[in-house]
Amino acid sequence: MGKEKNKDSVSKYFDSTKRFRWGILFSVTILFSIVLFPNLVITRHQYDLGDVAERDVKSPRDFFIEDKAATQANRQQAVEAALTVYDYDAGLAAGLTGKVDELFAEMRSAAAAPDEGRQILPAAADSTGQEPGENQKPSKSEITDKRKYLEVKLGIRVSKGAYTALENVAFSKEISDLINRIIMKILANGVVTNKEILLKESDKGIHLRDVSTKKEEALNQLKKIYGLDQAKTMVRIVGQPLLNDLDYGMLNLVVDFVQRLIQPNVTLNRSETQERKNKAATDIKPVLYKIKAGEMLLREGERVTEVQLLKLKTLETQTKKEKVFLTGIGAAMLLLLLLVTTYILHLNQPGRLSAEHNKSLVFMASVFLT
Repeated sequence: MGKEKNKDSVSKYFDSTKRFRWGILFSVTILFSIVLFPNLVITRHQYDLGDVAERDVKSPRDFFIEDKAATQANRQQAVEAALTVYDYDAGLAAGLTGKVDELFAEMRSAAAAPDEGRQILPAAADSTGQEPGENQKPSKSEITDKRKYLEVKLGIRVSKGAYTALENVAFSKEISDLINRIIMKILANGVVTNKEILLKESDKGIHLRDVSTKKEEALNQLKKIYGLDQAKTMVRIVGQPLLNDLDYGMLNLVVDFVQRLIQPNVTLNRSETQERKNKAATDIKPVLYKIKAGEMLLREGERVTEVQLLKLKTLETQTKKEKVFLTGIGAAMLLLLLLVTTYILHLNQPGRLSAEHNKSLVFMASVFLT
């Protein structure tokens, strides 16, 4: 009895529930839209490169196509036009000359101080664990191995002969001034580590950026900047007018000192250069060509070229992006109206089918979907 009652309830539900009928209509409409919708929206042209066109294909609408080769060429040109960035350390000269002045003054003071016989080298840590010259200045009596101390502080090798010569002139301030004047002249001109790499930019120039102020300027005259080896050669030439009054030995000593102290103050900034080149490339907009409605995209019997294939694919892609939503709604509405009209005209009539409207509607929907 219970089973028969349940069957009667289900049968009654299928036979009389209007909500069930409308549910079927809407469900079938949605499924129809999903199944048919891509083909309704897009006319696909299944061609590969080198295929022979079976018929003429014209553009149904205006659309734009990107010339990727031209876009890439423009981006490459922009990358090549971006100037290489070099950093200029304007404070290097002041740092070197200040260090020379300070050390020569310390040497003069140490030479004038009485020798207390203490053997504390500046390169060795003292009892507190600190190294003299790092966080504290040594007292006059602590500088016993003066040549070693001078080498450590300047960061260069000082031969015994050179140190003896400087000691003979009591580390004269005149000598330190001459060293500093030559350093200033050389570094004011600019010294780069590798001039060969720099000269590759001669045609377009470089951006020279001050590391302290971040200000930069475009520089085209790159030959005037010294390479490191060239700068060391120029020390004798630049210093010649200043060193005329010195004897030959002291002149060579000053030149050697300056050559050892000279450091590059113009350096290639690879990361900044690459960042600017990348930005220059991304700033270039794609090169687009307009295809007019009615323009022939492909002629019957022609072999499909790469350009024609690109036009077809671009048309399909842009059509899909622009018309998918509206065309889908239109297709769904048409299908809904078709099913409702069919139901009203053929199924929703009094007679022998009136008791089986829902069953008939389910059957019709199943056939349509199949």
